[in-house]
Amino acid sequence: MTIMTTPSALANKLENAQLQRNQLQQTEEDEEIIVAEQLQPGEGQLELPPHLCSSLRLLSIQNCLDLTLVQQEGLQGLSSLVSLEIGCCPKFLSDYASSPCCPFPSSLERLHLKGMGATGPRGEGFWTFLTQGHIAVLSVIDCPGYFAGLATTLVQNEKIWSHKLQDLNADDAAALFTTPLCSLLSSSLTKLCLSDDMVVTFTEDQGYALQLLTSLQVLEFLGCRQLEALPPFLDRLSKLERIGLTCCPRLRWSVQKLPSSLQVLDVRDSNNDALIQECRKLRQTIPEVLLSHHLFDFDISFE
Repeated sequence: MTIMTTPSALANKLENAQLQRNQLQQTEEDEEIIVAEQLQPGEGQLELPPHLCSSLRLLSIQNCLDLTLVQQEGLQGLSSLVSLEIGCCPKFLSDYASSPCCPFPSSLERLHLKGMGATGPRGEGFWTFLTQGHIAVLSVIDCPGYFAGLATTLVQNEKIWSHKLQDLNADDAAALFTTPLCSLLSSSLTKLCLSDDMVVTFTEDQGYALQLLTSLQVLEFLGCRQLEALPPFLDRLSKLERIGLTCCPRLRWSVQKLPSSLQVLDVRDSNNDALIQECRKLRQTIPEVLLSHHLFDFDISFE
């Protein structure tokens, strides 16, 4: 099964695909969205109509287990594409696993990859695209080994790193919290979300790497169900304004020092009553400690 995006294929109609929408619809921002879902083996080709070449801005492809992007022009013909989401399509980028070419257009600013398995893009062309392109938001979940290749390429291409990446969501703490990668992201990255459900603690080396993110303003831990302690040296993140802890049931508050820049600590969805009680004590040192979704949350004590 292939998705054809060469000029000739773009001239054809959408065939043999189940679309989440029966027709293309304009959003409030005049952006066109196509969402392809659950294509079955043998259903043929997903081909995009010609008018989308210059108008399509958001594209989401979900749960197409056998869909493959043919290695010709890739998605390069979508010259206005700004946001791309690919979820649970393990074969979609398999032809680009070791390719010197990149399937994405230079207009792309937001890329979300989830459930790509071990066949996600790791070729030289893809890494070069990240270092020289315009990607500001990158989310990579359930794509094993993804960041290992990225770190190596970033170090090799340090002089041409574009410093565009501002928002990163990933689930591989071991590959992410490394000195080479964090040092190269230090001047651009303002938001980091870690969604690693296997990490338990962080080493001092990982803490040293994290402190290199000198532009970081938001740090979130999402679905880190085994995590018992936050990284060391958080107080050295001089621009950090917000810490969010979501679905971290085993986490305990062990941070001794916090940066003076910290304005918000959000533990409302931590699924951790003990942590919430520990963080309640921090209301005297952090301007806004969010413990509950209730409008009013009082401390009640009796003398």
